[in-house]
Amino acid sequence: MKIKLALTAVVILALVWTPLAGQTPPEKKELPLTLEEAIVKALKNNLSLAVQIYNPAIAEETISQAKEYFYPQLEVAAQSQHTESASYWFLQSATSVMDRMSDYSIALAQQIPTGGSLSLSFAGYKDDNNQAFQLINPRYGSTLRFDFTQPLLKNFGFKVSRQQIIIAQNNRDISNSQLESAVMDTIYTVEEAYWNLVYSIEDYKVREQSLSLPATSWTRTRKKWKWAS
Repeated sequence: MKIKLALTAVVILALVWTPLAGQTPPEKKELPLTLEEAIVKALKNNLSLAVQIYNPAIAEETISQAKEYFYPQLEVAAQSQHTESASYWFLQSATSVMDRMSDYSIALAQQIPTGGSLSLSFAGYKDDNNQAFQLINPRYGSTLRFDFTQPLLKNFGFKVSRQQIIIAQNNRDISNSQLESAVMDTIYTVEEAYWNLVYSIEDYKVREQSLSLPATSWTRTRKKWKWAS
């Protein structure tokens, strides 16, 4: 990690400041950059971090999908059937026998946290035909049904029925932790590189001043020699 941070500082130094040994550095305009601005720029331009930001949102959607298992389910069905066949018995009093059958159903089902399920259904039908000697024509019928199922051994319990939800919640927590860790690592790297850069610039200024001191001393000495001679 230290080697990586050092390389980062060196790259920044190479990009923003290149001293020319033995030459007078050209006049340049300094652009101040605060630590907060450097951190914001690093977080904004970090593509890896931008990808990880979506992971918690994706995990939240996975939790919502897992919870849909316990949503009530409504089913509605209806169908109609028409048949026509030749008459094969004189008592039917028709050259052809026609039968119209219509049926419909509606059902509501619900999974419960203990691993069981509840369902309530209603079904009905209507039968109409042209045969003779029918006491009731058309005929109607309906059925109301309630079902309850509960496993007692396998797949019994709250944790078993909510397994997918628990897994999705754990994945969300992991995504949040990874995102937080990535943000903290980025901030730490930027702070380390920033202060290394500040230290290097200040160290360069001190060295530059120390190099100018012998030249000033030599100039003064030459002037004294001239006056002495």
